[in-house]
Amino acid sequence: MANKQDVKYLKAGDEKHDTMNPFHIDIVNEKIFSYLSAPDLQSCMRTTPTWETYLKPTRKLFLFEMVLPFLLKKINKKEFLTCRLVCQNKPHDNGIQFESPCKENIQRFLKDMDSHRGNPLVGRKVMLMAYDVDEYWNGWRKLLERFGKQVRYVHLQFDDHELEPPATEMDRIEARLMNCLTLLPNLKYLCLDITGDEQEEEFEERLPEFLNHHTLPKLQLLETFYFPNDGYNLLINSIVKFCCSSEKMKRLYLDGLQYDLEYRFPNLEEIECVIRREEREILKENSPFLKKATLHYWR
Repeated sequence: MANKQDVKYLKAGDEKHDTMNPFHIDIVNEKIFSYLSAPDLQSCMRTTPTWETYLKPTRKLFLFEMVLPFLLKKINKKEFLTCRLVCQNKPHDNGIQFESPCKENIQRFLKDMDSHRGNPLVGRKVMLMAYDVDEYWNGWRKLLERFGKQVRYVHLQFDDHELEPPATEMDRIEARLMNCLTLLPNLKYLCLDITGDEQEEEFEERLPEFLNHHTLPKLQLLETFYFPNDGYNLLINSIVKFCCSSEKMKRLYLDGLQYDLEYRFPNLEEIECVIRREEREILKENSPFLKKATLHYWR
């Protein structure tokens, strides 16, 4: 198994730092910052000059979520729709999402956007999180059929109990995932987050049969794929091989999954994966422009 303590953090031109300094910016602090709210990040900026220097360039991004509620109260719908122009380079916010009841909220949104012919999605990001599976997918399918080409960033999250096989094949999560990605042809960032592993074995057993009869879409503009969980090797490898463009991919974060020697991403800049020590040279050959690598070694 992978030894999580044996991790290498590589960055081109990285200088030596005192790693005993708790305020030193390393991969641990970066990870912690990614989970903090805007008020917490503001507090961190006032803690130490090192953190202020690191966080200041992104301050306008994490403050946006604090300003947005005031904008919604003060400006009309037409003006609000133009706000996306100031945050189109902000892929890491939560994006647009709909609380339960999802179906009614999506229908209301589509009705409000009936006369809008451009892009209504602030940040061009959506977060797909299931509440009731049928209601969730039916609602999102209608929205993506209309505005899916405008989306650039997607966070897709579901619990493993949603992997249980429903009555019909096309209602299964693998079919819904395929249809969802088909409606998002211009994606640049894809995060697939699966919570739990109780259904993993059954799901992975039936997936080959599905892939024999269906083709996952090629996402020609995809630059970042992030899978923050363990397991589901066949599903993730299939997405990486069939959906990711070999020329466009720049960032591949697989956390607890093993690097596949068949991956060919010559322009890859960042990667996180499990790898055998003897395969490091193959990784360098396959991706000669790597700037940052977090490697979990097999023993």
